[in-house]
Amino acid sequence: MMSFSLGNSGLMTTTLAEQTPQRRYGLTFSIMNGAAPVGAFMGPLIGGPLVNRYGFRTLLALNAILTLATALELASGYKDHYQGKGGERLLTMALDSVRIIYSSPRSRPLFPALFLLDAGWMLAYTYLPLATTRLYQGPDQGTAVGLIMGVGGLSALVFSPLIGALADRYVHWRVLLAGALEQVILWPIPSLAHELVSFGLAWAIINGLASGIFAISFSVLASSSPTHVRGRIMSFSYLPVNMGVVIGPAIGSLVTRSIVFAVFPTASALTALSIGMLLIAHRNAALPD
Repeated sequence: MMSFSLGNSGLMTTTLAEQTPQRRYGLTFSIMNGAAPVGAFMGPLIGGPLVNRYGFRTLLALNAILTLATALELASGYKDHYQGKGGERLLTMALDSVRIIYSSPRSRPLFPALFLLDAGWMLAYTYLPLATTRLYQGPDQGTAVGLIMGVGGLSALVFSPLIGALADRYVHWRVLLAGALEQVILWPIPSLAHELVSFGLAWAIINGLASGIFAISFSVLASSSPTHVRGRIMSFSYLPVNMGVVIGPAIGSLVTRSIVFAVFPTASALTALSIGMLLIAHRNAALPD
């Protein structure tokens, strides 16, 4: 299910990159990525009590109905005037897109940097429910997990547009690097919490910051891509977070053998590694238009 989202999400960012002035990339991508925080806020708040009362299968059935309704709405309401030229085989075009990314001195280190940056975030996000239930062992644990994740989603909804607007004003790369450095400092804090309120507050702040920086990564990727191949490169824009979903939990399966809260300092370490690669990418020249 996650793999199907990669192509569609990439095409959404491609469309935005083609129709948005570069000076507004930060705010535009932040607004688009605000959709995920809305879901992260509403979904757990509704899903937690739903699972407690009706079970996980009911939640999956409701999710399938909502997904189908969304697909039907887009199919009937969205008008796309683009017409493909055809000619090349799909596999050839896909391999050529990878070649374009690899041939760019900036994109080549930028993608691995974003892999690490998103891996730290996805590592903590994956193990957040387990960390929550370690601190709260009372009744209705599903509701407790939903509240913590929901508050994190709400903070992301607030932080993302603010960080996007800051990036448009003070340079995307500068805000991206500063935000990543702040994450290195903040990530270990949830592991020091001893009760649910302080843990939830720490998570809300960090998740809001991480969501905003995630949105800025799209702006950096778009501004680093030549106009004539921007669509091809932006079609891979969700690859870093999808790779993060693979890398982060894989590392988490090792570091959580002793204590689940180890994911938070580990996320800090992954973010620190990503900063080094981001600096390399920033120094390298992008392909000319």
